[in-house]
Amino acid sequence: MELPQTFADLINLWPSAVELSRDVGVKEVTARAWKARGIPAEYWADIVSAAGRRDFQGITIELLADIASMQRKRSKSESDLCAGA
Repeated sequence: MELPQTFADLINLWPSAVELSRDVGVKEVTARAWKARGIPAEYWADIVSAAGRRDFQGITIELLADIASMQRKRSKSESDLCAGA
C-alpha cells in the first residue's frame, strides 16, 4: 500500500465515509468534511487506531502531521499566488 499524501487519500482508504465515521466515532457529515478541510489534530489518535484495526499499514501520528504540514504549505503557496495576481 502506498502511503497517503493528503487527508483525502487517507480517507479514501476506507470503503466509505460512513465506515470511517463509525470507526472514529464522528458523524458522517464530519468525516465527509475532513476530505476537503483536513482532519483536526484532536482526531489523529482515533484515526491511527481505526487504521490499525483495519490493518492499514504506516498510518501514524507523524504521517498525519506531515500531511497537515504539506497541506498548509500548499495552501499558503496558493494564497501567495492569488495575492500576487
